[in-house]
This record gives sequence, C-alpha cells and structure tokens, in this order.
Amino acid sequence: EDPDDLIVDLQAGFEAMEKTAPWAAVSGGTKPYRGVGIAAAVWITNATPASVTIKLNEDGTVGVLTGASDIGTGAFTMGVTQIVAEVLGIRPEDVRLSQPDTDVASYDIGSQGSRTTRMVGGAAQNAALEVRSRILHTAGQLLQAQPEELELVGGRVRKAGDTGPGIALSDLALANTW
Repeated sequence: EDPDDLIVDLQAGFEAMEKTAPWAAVSGGTKPYRGVGIAAAVWITNATPASVTIKLNEDGTVGVLTGASDIGTGAFTMGVTQIVAEVLGIRPEDVRLSQPDTDVASYDIGSQGSRTTRMVGGAAQNAALEVRSRILHTAGQLLQAQPEELELVGGRVRKAGDTGPGIALSDLALANTW
C-alpha cells in the first residue's frame, strides 16, 4: 500500500474520532496531573501463501505437515490442530504435527502476528476439507450411501442420525481406495 494512502486513511480516521468524541471534551481540559493520549498503529500480517499437507494415518490419526512453526503463541500447536480436528470429526489429540521441515514441506515465510492462524489455519482447513471429502466418498461406497448422507463423529463415519458404530477412520485409511 502507498504510504501516502495510509496517511490519508489515518487522517480520515482521526477526523471521524473527533466527530464522535471531540478532543476538547475527552482530554479533561486543564486538570492537573491528567493526560489523555491518542495514537494510531498498523499491524500488517504478512499475507503470503501457506501450505499444509494432511494424511489420514492407518491408526486413524491425522498427520499434518507444513513448513510453518509455532513461536510460542499456540497458533500452530493449538489453533491448526483444532481446525483440522473439527473438520475431520476427531479429537485434537489425534492430530499429529510434524516438526517444521522445508526439506519435505512447502516453504513458509514465517510466523508474524496472526499470520499462522490466518494463513496456515486456512490452508489446514482447505486440506482437511479435501481429506474429508475423500473419506466420505470412500465411506459412501462401503456404506452404500451418498457422501452428503454421512457424518464424521468421534473418528468414525456413519449415516447421519444412525447410532451404530459406522466405519472407523483407521479402517478407511486401510481401505486405500483413494
């Protein structure tokens, strides 16, 4: 973005704030030992692409491979794990994260601000949705149902509303029809 555009945006923002809360009214006038400040900041999240590979393992767990790393915020170890688990109907502890390694995973530009959650989380969601689609397709063939008639719950696929055991993800991984 052009820095001049940013200045115009900030100026417009300050003018809008002045209309809502006039500075003279909120600054406390001339009271001693009182001060009111106002500041503007911009936090730019690096919106470069991210990549995630997801594999349904033979034991029903799910492996996640990416070049991204967690820098202590939990965005990868918690956020990405929860996204994948929710999409695939498994427990977060059944999501296995590989150590970041750009020799085997796509390059990742790095963890800055909320980039890991936004970009890597989005890539993880897309990858998990693709795996989910393949799981439901395979399960549909085995259960003689359309994928949209199925649900993923507790690491198993079953017909929606059915209380039976359905098929375990581990069995679908071993079926290897996809």
